Amino acid sequence: RKKIFTIEEARSYIQSLNFKSRRGWENYLKSGEKPLNIPSNPERIYRNKGWKGSGDFLGNNNLSNKDKSYITFEEVKEFVRINNIKSANEWREFVKNKKLPANIPNAVNKVYENNGWKGWGDFFQTDIVANYNKKYLNYDAAKKYAISQKIQSVREWRVFCKSKQFNPLIPTNPNVTYKANGWEHWGAFLGTDKISDNLKVFRSFSDAKIFAKKLKLSGKEKWFQFCKTKEKPDDIPSGVSKTYKSEWKGWADFLGKE
Repeated sequence: RKKIFTIEEARSYIQSLNFKSRRGWENYLKSGEKPLNIPSNPERIYRNKGWKGSGDFLGNNNLSNKDKSYITFEEVKEFVRINNIKSANEWREFVKNKKLPANIPNAVNKVYENNGWKGWGDFFQTDIVANYNKKYLNYDAAKKYAISQKIQSVREWRVFCKSKQFNPLIPTNPNVTYKANGWEHWGAFLGTDKISDNLKVFRSFSDAKIFAKKLKLSGKEKWFQFCKTKEKPDDIPSGVSKTYKSEWKGWADFLGKE
């Protein structure tokens, strides 16, 4: 049986070792150098015997978040407004370059999680809501809206999403948001009925070759020019060399040239 030091005795001994952080204490516990009469879990042993936190025990005054006394959430929001901080990145930069007052936490979203926190948009008073917290229109309504804009490609859609005319009730990545709730493909969503090659079912390579040879084209440049016309069947890809990669033998073979 060992006689445990009183908290005063243990604190005096530990502080003489001059730990700068909690990690230093934890490494000390693993070293095997700790006297047996100092508990490994002082926060439990001394809980009702004068324990005031690891910062007080180690003598570095570094308190854990739960032991610190912070100002109210509304007061922190006012602090942010006065310092003209408008985003999470600006907040992190501010914390990094300027020492926050001791009564304001770095991790505001965690400390005030159940005490007023409603998201970064509310915190910075910009009304910006994270995508995972947004409520969008259902797929059919979003699709109807997209078709009404007469957008012809995914690239045009990306540009439109950045404009002031874009409806915030529509997700910028509908293929992700509606993946399990009605999503078909971009052609259906935009109303162009264009289907990307990786979703199409094409005719066999031999049948595609027969079709290509009948065109009597002089080379691959002429082939790509032909693919831009309405005469190209939907079940023959433009990028034949990639689609039929395992059977491909070159343009001369595909177009029927020597």
